[in-house]
Amino acid sequence: MEKELEKMNMKKEKIMESIKEQLEKQDAMGHLPIYEKIVDDEYAIIEQQIKAKYSGIDTKSITIASVTKSFPRGGEVIYSNAYGSNYYGKTYIQYIAPDETAEIINDYLHGKLTTLDDLLKYLLGTGLSAKFKPISVAIMIYGGLEFLDSFLTSNTIRDIESGTGASKTITVDTSYNQSTVWVEWDTYDSVSIPSESLYIKDVTYEIY
Repeated sequence: MEKELEKMNMKKEKIMESIKEQLEKQDAMGHLPIYEKIVDDEYAIIEQQIKAKYSGIDTKSITIASVTKSFPRGGEVIYSNAYGSNYYGKTYIQYIAPDETAEIINDYLHGKLTTLDDLLKYLLGTGLSAKFKPISVAIMIYGGLEFLDSFLTSNTIRDIESGTGASKTITVDTSYNQSTVWVEWDTYDSVSIPSESLYIKDVTYEIY
């Protein structure tokens, strides 16, 4: 168990390093606490699942304020950021399966896919029958001609390709700034959908 927990913590640290690198590029470090909470909540669930596996507890009974779903072809989760009754932004998470992620990275590295517009056109052509709202929101925020190298860094590509091969984008839109990060979807094809709480409201999701 200790080795699994150590591996989990190393993965968490790498993801946070990637997020910080991308936020610095976007001059959006003010959003770091929001991303830290997203990642902390995800890894709290993973940690409890690891501990449950070694203690014989049913993992379905220990998830923290969330529902776990299978997203084999990807999907999206959207919710409002809140503190009590005060709303201050929205979070949009786009989950991209390994085959589509590999194609995106390949086209990106060969100069065929360079902007957010290119990314959305590619995704709409995959036949997944989805509107890809998180990517569309990122386009509304940045403009379709925003270059992907603001998000899809060499470190991110390395982490994705050496991990599950799946990826996810997280866009945070608040009254004081906007940001998008691209990281490995390291729990593919599992997604923990947060339940409504003091900090999270209006949760919706779509499985492709």
